[in-house]
Formats: sequence, C-alpha cells, structure tokens
Amino acid sequence: MRATSCESFAEAVRPVALDAVGPYGFAGSGSSFDGREMSGRFGETRSAAPMSADASTAAGTPRAGLDFSTTNVQEAGVDEPDSVKTDGRLLVSTVDGRLRVLDVAREPRLVGTLDLPGGAGELLLVGDRALVLSEGEAGGSASGPAGPPEAMRGGGPGRPKTTVTVVDLKEPAKPSVVRSHSIDGSYLDARLVGGVARIVTRSQPDVSFPQPAKDQLDADEATAANAEIVRRTDPSAFLPQGASCGDAHVPVEAAGVGTIAVQSLDPAAQAPGPAVTVVAEASTVYASAGRLFVATNRYGPGGSGRPGSSRTGPELTAIHAFDITDPAKARYAGSGDVPGRLLNQFSLSEHEGVLRVATTLEGSGAGNPGDPTIQGPSRPGEGNGLRRTQSQSRVSILRPAGTEWVETGAVEGLGKGERIYAVRFLGATGYVVTFRQVDPLYVIDLRDARSPRVTGELKITGYSAYLHPAGGGRLLGIGQEATDQGRRLGTQLSLFDVGNPAAPAKLSGTVLSHGSSSAENDHHAFLYWPANGLVVAPVTSYGGGGQLPSDRPSPSAQQFVGAVAFSVNDKAVSEKARITHPGSTPIERTLVVRDRLLTVSRVGVADNDLASLADRGFLAFR
Repeated sequence: MRATSCESFAEAVRPVALDAVGPYGFAGSGSSFDGREMSGRFGETRSAAPMSADASTAAGTPRAGLDFSTTNVQEAGVDEPDSVKTDGRLLVSTVDGRLRVLDVAREPRLVGTLDLPGGAGELLLVGDRALVLSEGEAGGSASGPAGPPEAMRGGGPGRPKTTVTVVDLKEPAKPSVVRSHSIDGSYLDARLVGGVARIVTRSQPDVSFPQPAKDQLDADEATAANAEIVRRTDPSAFLPQGASCGDAHVPVEAAGVGTIAVQSLDPAAQAPGPAVTVVAEASTVYASAGRLFVATNRYGPGGSGRPGSSRTGPELTAIHAFDITDPAKARYAGSGDVPGRLLNQFSLSEHEGVLRVATTLEGSGAGNPGDPTIQGPSRPGEGNGLRRTQSQSRVSILRPAGTEWVETGAVEGLGKGERIYAVRFLGATGYVVTFRQVDPLYVIDLRDARSPRVTGELKITGYSAYLHPAGGGRLLGIGQEATDQGRRLGTQLSLFDVGNPAAPAKLSGTVLSHGSSSAENDHHAFLYWPANGLVVAPVTSYGGGGQLPSDRPSPSAQQFVGAVAFSVNDKAVSEKARITHPGSTPIERTLVVRDRLLTVSRVGVADNDLASLADRGFLAFR
C-alpha cells in the first residue's frame, strides 16, 4: 500500500515492525541478508524462434560504429557503475581509491587526478561529467571544492550514508568537483538510463533499544518492552532521513523493516529528485530500460529468518518494481515473490512486459545456502520430523497486476540435487547452468509466458559461472572445469553451439590449471571483442593451459597473475596470449580503444597491440 500521510504509514509499518522485533531489537530485520553483489548484462529482441544467442544487440558487444569497448552490462542501453570507464577519448579510473583521468586518444597518458570528498567508489560517465558513488558514515567529511553536500539524507553520526560526487571533466587535466550529494543509507547499486542515474540505497530504522542484562529480563519480557518502544516511535524513524511518509510504500507481504530508496539524479541538475521508498530489505538490483527491480530473500510462514531463529518456513525471493520512465522521479510499480533464492542480477530479466526469475529452492529447514539437499517433512516414524530431499531450481514468469506481480507460468525441477551457477536470458530464451558434480546447461523457451518449457539439455563436467552471447547461435561460458566427482580443476572458457535449442552442444574449451578468474563472479571483468575474435579475462592460476589439467598442482608450478587473451571463432576457443602487470598485481579491467588493448590494475595501465597483443608499454600510476 502507498501511505498518504504519516498516520497511514504508521498504521501499515507498525504491524510489520512488531512482528520483527525481538529481545535485542530488529536483529536481522526479519530477512536473510546477502549483501551487495558487486560483481556484479543484454538487449532483448523478439525472435520467431528461441535462438537469442544470435542477438547482435547483446549488451557488452560493441555497437556499430564504435571503436572502443564499453562496460560489459546486462541490458543494452542500461549502464552500470564500474571502477573504470571510457568514452574512447578519456579513461577514468577509481581502481586504487583515487580518481584518475587518462588521455587514451593515442598512447595512454595520465593527465589529471582528484582526491574526492567522499572517497572514490564506482563510476558512471554522462557526457563530460562523472558520477562517483561511494559509501561512508554520516558525520564524516563529504564536502569538496563546490562546498558542503546538500543534506538530502543527513543521518546521525555513525549512520551509513552514500555520497554521490559530480565531477566535471571538461578540462581533463583539471577534474573538479561540481557538487556532492549525501544520501542516508548504505549504497547498494545504481543504473544509468537516458542520462539519468537511479541510485538504490538501503537503510534500517533509526530506533534505539536498550540491551537487557542477563539477570534483568527474560526474552519474552525484553521483547514486550521493545514492542512498546516500537508503538511509541515516530513513524518517520522507519524511513531514511528526508524521505516523506506520503511517498512511502509497504508491500502486502512484509519483507523486513529495512527501507529501499530509489533516487533519481540528472548530473546537470542542482539536486536529485525526490526518493521513492519501500519498506523492505534489499540485496540485488536489476534494471531494464523502463523498470528497475530490487530483490531480497525472505522466509514464508513458519520461519522468521532472524539470526538465531529456526528457518523452517519456505525460502522466498521478494521482488519490488519501480517505473523509471520519468526522468525526474522513479515510481513504485508493485511487488511479488517467487519460491527460492536468486543467484545474482542475471537471475532477473524483463522482456515484453513480463519478468523472468531463476531461483534455487533449498527447501524448508535446509542448511547453508547452496547445500544441494533439502529437509522436508519426514514420513511417520522418521525421527525429528524432517527428511532429506533434493534441491531443485525453477524459472518463474511474473506479470504486473495492479500493485502485485503475479506468476503466469513456470518451469520447475531443473537440476535436482544441484543449484544454479549461471543464468542468461536472451530475448525469448533462457539459459540456466546448474552444478553439483556435472553441469547441465538447460535451454528454455520463454515465448509463451503461461507455458515456458525446457527444449534442450547438455550435461558435461564442470560448470560455467558467467554466460555471454557470441552471435551465430554461439554462447561463451567462463567457469570451472571439474572431474566426474565435482572436484574443480581450473578456469575454463567454453564455446557452446545453441543454434538448435533442442540439442545444445559444447564445441570447445580451454582450461587454465588450478586457476580462477574474477570474471566468474564479476561480469565487468569480462571482455568480448568480436571484431578480432577476442576474449580477455583476469586469471590467477598454477600450471599451464590445455584440455586436461592434472588433478593436483605440481609443487614446482609457477603462479600466474594477470590477464589471459583467448582467440574465439565459430568452432573453437584457444589461448592466445598472457598479460601481466608489475609485482604480479591482479588485473581488474580490460578495454579496447581503437588499435589498443588496455589492461588496468591498481598500479597502472598496460598497452598492447590489439591485433598481435605485442607489448607497447606500461603507464605507472605512481
């Protein structure tokens, strides 16, 4: 419901708060809290057949006419914050906590640096301005050359705050702070659509509870005392500072007492637009061109989800939608939930007005997330009333109906005894990877929102953790090769043929023994440049590359830390070259600018020839 006054907001939020309060306050906020996924993407086009891996508009693939790479994002036209950005003329970096501006029109050259008032976090580029998103605590310094920040979300000392710093890059040698905005709450994520940034923060109620001494009150008495505090608390304490009770929303199904706030910011404006708030927890952000979705896990009846409680209720994913078509302000567009737990933002995808959601069901009474077994009701005489059953995954399809998102169809029973390791939705097709000992890659036809169906399945060893379209009915996957028993052997780049949805096939794979890549969990670290048939990803490994690595690393194996470039064509992938930075510093990002391949780390930028990958020099930051 939407509150129209502080009185109506209080009537809606107090029952939620009373249900969540315990002897020590709002412990856990009644939610399973995963934390921000920093790692953190595709344009969707309608196709007559479910073969969307051909989509040439896939995000992260260079647009026609561009001779430089942009951030590898989930949806075309929806930019995501990152530590390195380029417009083909300048490269802006915050990888080591300081904003640096490089001229990359020719040989990379450091031209400007800037220490930011709120610290250097993630970046968005909008024309000749950069938005820098960082997190700290209220009471710390957030003022800069442009004066003190506008106190939109001031927060008391010690409360988390998000600082948005607008930096002018018209004179690259003299980057300057235009203004800073302070937002009450922890920074979760942001998206940029049509030149307007949508910044998502989360906050907890500003309510103080006395901590009972062990010899004073028992748990029931302490809970009752805290409930009385909730009843007496002003309703504004449940919102971020500066938010309006008259523009706050409380979902029909409660998902914690925290608050999600979505702020709209045009870098050219003097101040952000008003925030829209929803009383709910938040852990995952996804956006299409027209809507932004924020999701988190919660537990159904029978399980509170609070630390120390027995999570006996079914695990659910609560999803909250926001309309972002108005550049001045986001609008709450309803909530819904689905069974199970998300993997990351790629578990969500909007296409032609419906939302597709991939989740793994761990089951009521399950142990740690990711445990491939579920505890369910036991048969008579079976001990504690719980029995072990297999986990499974599903893809749900939701459609808006008023202020609710309701399920219209679902595919269930994917990967029994396994959990999801990768998801990619491309147009009307979904690709889901599950894993425990082997890796089923499922191809799902999503054209009929009421009756989605699995059209093909491929079982191989290992798994892909990130999937990327390569055109021509091909799909790239980066993850881990494994033995038949599920023992991981090292980073693997795989090429799949998904041109026939009924018969997906693995065409090729190359393995880096006992290696791992940040691109497995952070898609911004993955570069695909189809014009040169090139894939580049950061890798740390022991041993060489090849098809069949040994089960255990050799004691004499040399560690490699850097980036590996792979050659990709229609039939195979193979290792092409390796790039390192001084001091075995991990490489964080890779970019293409005209005829150069640039790799960025905390110590500098390496310049390699794009065609031959020959070393052309290194620019040190210090």
